[in-house]
This record gives sequence, C-alpha cells and structure tokens, in this order.
Amino acid sequence: MSTLATTGDPEPLRQAALNIRRFYGYRFIVNFQLWMPIWVIYLQHERGLTLAQIFLLEALFELMFIAFEVPTGVVADRWGRKFSMLLGAIGTVGAVALFAFAPSFWWVALSYLAWAISLTLMSGADMAFVHDSLATQQREGDFARVVGRGNAFAMAAFIVSATIGAPLAALTNLTVPVIVSIALAALTLPVVLTFHEPKRRETGPSPGYFALMRRGVGYALTRPRLRAVILLGALVQGLAFAVMTLTQPFLAHHGIPIGAFGLLITALNISAMSGALLSHRIAARLGARTAIYAACGLVAGAAFVLGLVDAFAAFAAFAVLRFGLSTFFPIVSELVNRDSTDDIRATVASMTTMGTSVTGAIAKPAMGAIADRSAISNAFLANAVAMVALGGLALWTWTRANRGFVPPVTPEPLAETA
Repeated sequence: MSTLATTGDPEPLRQAALNIRRFYGYRFIVNFQLWMPIWVIYLQHERGLTLAQIFLLEALFELMFIAFEVPTGVVADRWGRKFSMLLGAIGTVGAVALFAFAPSFWWVALSYLAWAISLTLMSGADMAFVHDSLATQQREGDFARVVGRGNAFAMAAFIVSATIGAPLAALTNLTVPVIVSIALAALTLPVVLTFHEPKRRETGPSPGYFALMRRGVGYALTRPRLRAVILLGALVQGLAFAVMTLTQPFLAHHGIPIGAFGLLITALNISAMSGALLSHRIAARLGARTAIYAACGLVAGAAFVLGLVDAFAAFAAFAVLRFGLSTFFPIVSELVNRDSTDDIRATVASMTTMGTSVTGAIAKPAMGAIADRSAISNAFLANAVAMVALGGLALWTWTRANRGFVPPVTPEPLAETA
C-alpha cells in the first residue's frame, strides 16, 4: 500500500499527471544521442582502442555502477528524485564532452567514470519518481504500462539517433556525432527542471544517509521474493546487454558499411519499442510468471543463434533479443517497486541496476577477450551458455520464492487513455 500523501487539493494530482507526460519526454531526450550507432567503431578508429580495451572500459563502467548505484539511490530517497535526476543530467553533459575530446585511453576512462556516476543518479530515481507520481493519483497499477511506454520513447530516441548519427558520421567523420551529442545531452536539464517532486507522507524522523542505505539494502536482502526478482533481473539484463554491445562489431565483421548501421540499428530499436509497448499486455494475457519465462527464452535463444550461425542472417537474432529484453524489464521493474516501500523505493530499485552491472563487469570483458582472440561467434556462444546456466538457476530461485504467490500484473486496459 502506498504511503504517499494524498489530500483534497487537486494541485498535487495535476502535477503528478504532468510528471508522467513529461517523463515520456525525459526518456526520449536523455536517450537522444547521435554517437550510439557508431560508438564502438568511433573508439576503434578515432581513439585507436582494441575490442579488449573497449570491453575493459565497459567493465570499468559496470564497476562504477556497482560502487555508486545504491549510494546514489539513497540520494534520491534522502533528498528527492528530482534532485538526483538533475545532478545526473548535469554530469552526463560533462561526460559526453570528455568522451568527444578525450586524447588518450585514460581520458576516455575518465569520461566512462563520469558517465557511470551520472547515470546511477538517474536510474532508480526515475522509476521511483514514476511510481510516486502514479501513487499520488492512486494509479500504481499503471506502473508497468507507463514504464513500458517510457521505454518505447527511449527506443524512439535510439531510432532517431541511428537514423541521423550513422549517416552524419559517414558524411563527415566519426567524431562529429559525438560533439553534437553534447548539446543534445544539455536538453535534458530544462526537462528535469519542470518535474514536480511528489509529496510523501512522513512516517517519522528522517533517517540519515547511511541509515537509509542500510534499511534499503537490508529490506531487499531479507525478503526472498524481492531478493529473487532482483537476482533474476540482474543476470538476464547484464548478459543481454553484453550481447548487445557486440552489435556494431558484428556488422563490421560481416562487411556492412558504417553508413548502413543506422538503418539496421533502427530495425532493432523498432523491435525493442514493440516489446516495451506490448509488455503490460503480454503480462496481462499470460500472467507475469509466464511472460518472464517467455522473455528469458527469447533472450537466451537469440544468443545461441548468434553463437551458432556465423552469417549476417543471424542479425535477426538481435531483434529477437531486444524484443524479449524490452518485454522483460517493465514486468521485473513493477514487481520490484510493488514489493518496496516509498521511503526506500529508489534504493531498492537501484539494487537491480547494480546487480546488472556486476554481471556486465564480468561478461563484457570475457566476451571482448574471446572475440579478439578467437571469433565473435564464440563470444556469443559463451554468453548463451552462461545465460542458460545462470539465468536458469535464477529462474528456479525466483519460482521457489513465489511458490503459492501469484505476482500481480496490471490488467489489460479496455481502452487507452489519452
């Protein structure tokens, strides 16, 4: 049950409704970055990095997520979701600028560090912000649908970025899209400033920063159902993101020109957008448990196809993986948020992202090393085996934790609201 403050004053309800609408714009703008379709190739050709070095940077990025995800989640619980997201937006502008002008490997590493901290300030806080805004309107049941739509707006931003970024790089050079993205990142600031912090009912004296962190972590770890869904989300998402990181090297491996990257990556983002939009409907039709099983099967199956079929035709498996992952995330996020309390929601939600980073910090360097020393298909195959073994164990653990309990899902609406 929500502990958010509700009164007869219509103004908080109006502000909460505006928050949801503006959240969609936020999700689009924060993901509108022209470097996305060419960033691996950019680091290889403009900065002279090998795949092993790039995946080492990815591991550093994930380690920073591990170190800062929960502490920054506490920032959102202690000082406000809007404050945390605003700090993250400011830091992102600086991180993109460093990435664009980094003269050496270590400067690129510094940009990754700044990026990781900035994103941790926004992740968890944004999901808690949505849940609090919906709870103010007594619409918590719409959470998965709103998050799915938000992710669809993010996918739309990826589509536009790919459509513009890759051709721009082909017409100019690989650095230009990165430089333009500095200004695009700055557009996030005015959007976040329009948010209204949802009011929460005070349940006692406000705890200190470290006391709040201990409460949030302890709450998640001592509840088997919550602990199991966090573990499942972390393993599936971390391994899937590792596969996605090799999308551009896969295209280069099969001789696809950089100018065509945008069109192909757009197709993947359309698939991901479809999964995000349909997630709540799939969960309503199949039930959360069956929907999660199906999404995990799609992700693991796609990784096996990429590992076993060393041909460009296997590119379709990326689309399947993206659809499965986009279906998976809103359902898992809803379960995590529903099992959390308002005062520690951002902290608990951050634990899933932190776990995802732990998985990625191990999987990404391993896949990069295998791709450099052997073949990219072997990297995919190793990931698929890990996904079946570890993901299967996580699914079994989650199923046991939910024995006798039916995870709630949002009923499929008869008609969409405007």
